[in-house]
Amino acid sequence: MRRAVPNAGQRALLIAGVGCFLLVAGCRAATQPCAVDRDCGGGEICIAGYCGVGNRRLLVGDADLPPAVIYGPRLQTFTPSGPITLSSGQTVSGLKISTATGPCITGTNVTNVHIVDNEIGPCGSGAAGAGISLDNPTAILIEHNAFDDVAAGLFVDGSGGGSEIVFHHNRVTHLRSAQDSQGHMVALWRVNGPGNAVRCNLSDQGTPGYEDGPRFQIYFEDSSGTAISPIEVGFNKLRGGGPSTEAGGIYTGSGIGGHFVVHDNILVETGRVALGLAGDGVSALRNIVYGPTGHAWTSTTGVGLCVMRDGTSPCQNIEARDNRVLFFNTAGQNDEYDAGDCGTVAGWSSNTFGDATLDASVWETPLPDCLE
Repeated sequence: MRRAVPNAGQRALLIAGVGCFLLVAGCRAATQPCAVDRDCGGGEICIAGYCGVGNRRLLVGDADLPPAVIYGPRLQTFTPSGPITLSSGQTVSGLKISTATGPCITGTNVTNVHIVDNEIGPCGSGAAGAGISLDNPTAILIEHNAFDDVAAGLFVDGSGGGSEIVFHHNRVTHLRSAQDSQGHMVALWRVNGPGNAVRCNLSDQGTPGYEDGPRFQIYFEDSSGTAISPIEVGFNKLRGGGPSTEAGGIYTGSGIGGHFVVHDNILVETGRVALGLAGDGVSALRNIVYGPTGHAWTSTTGVGLCVMRDGTSPCQNIEARDNRVLFFNTAGQNDEYDAGDCGTVAGWSSNTFGDATLDASVWETPLPDCLE
């Protein structure tokens, strides 16, 4: 099957998930099949099973269709760069950043930093090879970057502080190092403050993933928002996991933490625990969890939506409302688990467990709230 690519003079509008591409200097047919971006070369990306250059576009003639969400860079060309050490007030844009050792981008005690429209990775081998690794940052905006072959997209150690850290409209592929306690699209450790958000990102991993694959793709440890400004985890698309049994989707509550709103995320075959809730003051609203296959890494304990205390850390004021779940582990269907050690879970009866209407097409669900 050939997917036509419009001539430069033809009108194209951004439509997500369609294998048609607008090129700056003319067009060609997109015929190289692919599963993920890494299967393509020369700066191409994988869209609807075929490689091409540019953002997702559809030739529509004169039809007036709305733009779709753009995950990753809005640029076509990038300047090669080695690893970067950030300074406060810095903007990093238009670069292809890679390194053989350590993180691609690092920063300590930095503030007012903007990282936008870059290709990041491959970064150093093992757990140290994060795309962006920050210590005690504030006011960090990370948007429209493509991360590939990294131990984490963003890793932050807030040292007990950290506020206004926003990660949005990024695309992440080939996460690794799950066995080394990495493999996260975003991991916030000891981050406590207002204005933190992980919103409108796409993490598309294989099933199983690359090397040892991802861990929890969005992960928090000893981290909290505030009652007025909870940490937002919203409108993200997460797909794939394994072969590590540590693979998972979103987890709010490792250690002491709280004040999260996890809403409108789409999680498809993300591993052993798709959505894990713990902490003090956590809401999970309108998320979709689809795990139709009991892969080996889901084990017999894998679960779609789990509420359970982490060790002896406080766990209370949990809400799980209007979520849709269909999940299988190696022993069979296991959509939900409430350990009963976090108090009464508000809204539990409003969830649709065993939602037979869910199928692989949920991945293509439009998220208009992410339009810019």
